[in-house]
Amino acid sequence: MANGLLTGLLTGGLTQYLADEDASDKLKGNIIDAVSRKLYEVDIPTEETAIKKNKVVKDALINQFGKNTADVFDNLGFIEGGNLDVTLDRIKEYLDKYNETGDSFKSKIEKFVKDNPKDFSSVYGQTLTGRRATQLEDKREHVNKLFSNTPYIRDLLIAPGQEQKGVMGKLFGGRVTPSTQIAARGRLEEAVQIPTTEMPSGPTPQEMFGLTQAVEGGLTESEKRLRKDRMLNSVYQGLGLDLKFSMTEQGLQVTSVDKSSKTEYEYANEVAENIFTPNSNNPNYMTFAGIATSQVRAINTSTAEFKASTDAIFKDKGIVADIYSAANDDIYRAWVQNNRGLLTVYAQGSPRLQRLIKDKYGALETSTTGYNAFFKKYDNELRRIQESND
Repeated sequence: MANGLLTGLLTGGLTQYLADEDASDKLKGNIIDAVSRKLYEVDIPTEETAIKKNKVVKDALINQFGKNTADVFDNLGFIEGGNLDVTLDRIKEYLDKYNETGDSFKSKIEKFVKDNPKDFSSVYGQTLTGRRATQLEDKREHVNKLFSNTPYIRDLLIAPGQEQKGVMGKLFGGRVTPSTQIAARGRLEEAVQIPTTEMPSGPTPQEMFGLTQAVEGGLTESEKRLRKDRMLNSVYQGLGLDLKFSMTEQGLQVTSVDKSSKTEYEYANEVAENIFTPNSNNPNYMTFAGIATSQVRAINTSTAEFKASTDAIFKDKGIVADIYSAANDDIYRAWVQNNRGLLTVYAQGSPRLQRLIKDKYGALETSTTGYNAFFKKYDNELRRIQESND
């Protein structure tokens, strides 16, 4: 009798254990699938397309200026974005700054290469375009090896200190639970990254090729405004914003912003302004357009991923996002915990950044359904913390 009872208890415990393992395995599979799909269907193809566009522009520059001069323009960041017209505008502005033409600049470079081939190769033997292609191949090889190592992936998903012990641990490994899946995905996404190699350091083109600014004393306010407008237009193009333009005395200006692009447009302006202002006299200022674009795009991507994760958890638990679930402290706290990384950025960000995050989370407009009530509650908490600190 006692043995039968003990057997029943052990069998029931094992059944529950296996049920927990099934749920953990499903979460692990979902995480691996999400990360691998993002890599192989989004990140790598997107990078391949960008590299191909840059190579098309690079080939056009080689045909026009020769390989050596094209390599110099490449390392100045002028090719980034893969748009030949934009690249030629950047080159023209750069050459105008030093009172050079394409032919005169090319002549200076060719003379330097003839007299100092090793010095030129030490700086321009590696180009931004070439490095980017190499890094993509390195990443492809890295992730292929990573995802073929199943035991390592399994261990990577388990938080340090949360490993299962004993026989069950050896049989099944550790568990991933809904409360740890965001951190588990973060560890896997970090593992698929590869270190970025630094470009060779050396003298600037001004120093190497004896360039002298055409006008001493910096730029006029009008010149700075034109530079900023060019940078902003490059950012808008990179983000694919729905805008309308018109030509004015100050150049191409935005005249209309579609509602779907409004918060992104506002935050992009803020980011670009913050980057451009201390670098307005930098002849390579257009390279900062890519930095601004990436910064805005990172917010868009992160917000979408956090929302998708929350949607999945709410659906799994049968929770509907609305004013009633937001009023439930347990549900609200679970939402905060699941979105902690995003909400930390939100709390420290500017009003424009906060509006963008709410917009991409589908929570900008006041509504009885969706996540608007969750953000309102979080805003109230931030306000109380601020008031207590004042």
